[in-house]
Amino acid sequence: MKDNESKWAILVLSLKGEEQAKVQDLAKVLSNNSGISAEDIYVPVIKSNGDVIFLLEGYVFVKTGYPSSSYFDLTRTPYIDYLMSEFNQQTGLFSKGVVSDSELKKMIGSAISLGGNFKIGSEVKVKEGHFKGLEGEVIEIFEEDQMTYYCIYIKLRSVEIILKLNSFSIGSI
Repeated sequence: MKDNESKWAILVLSLKGEEQAKVQDLAKVLSNNSGISAEDIYVPVIKSNGDVIFLLEGYVFVKTGYPSSSYFDLTRTPYIDYLMSEFNQQTGLFSKGVVSDSELKKMIGSAISLGGNFKIGSEVKVKEGHFKGLEGEVIEIFEEDQMTYYCIYIKLRSVEIILKLNSFSIGSI
């Protein structure tokens, strides 16, 4: 871990916290209950084609540097089960279980890559949504909001369709 990198404490979500994450306002709710800025609370979910996808299911990350009482305020909400990172009461600092910015980005990247990795010209099958089961060809690839999207060309007898789908919505034939 580089000394100048931000560090993130790890908290485990309760079932109610996971439900709130699906609504995509968990950071705001936690901020209101703790005094921690919503920008310093990272909920690893993305919205894609109307669905919420958990990149690291069951966890939320909060930047370190706030008073210990702020983190304990979070654990007293119905949204957090417990603080996974260990807090040293004597020093007032986290002693174990924190991740750096680069480690967090690596974990998120690994989770996103599980969705699939295709090239232009790849033949794929739609796994999710209204066009589930149809087969097509990848004609374009682009990144948006930490997610890889694919434009899929599907030719049917009477219509040609181009779909924008994320890496979790398509699979190999």
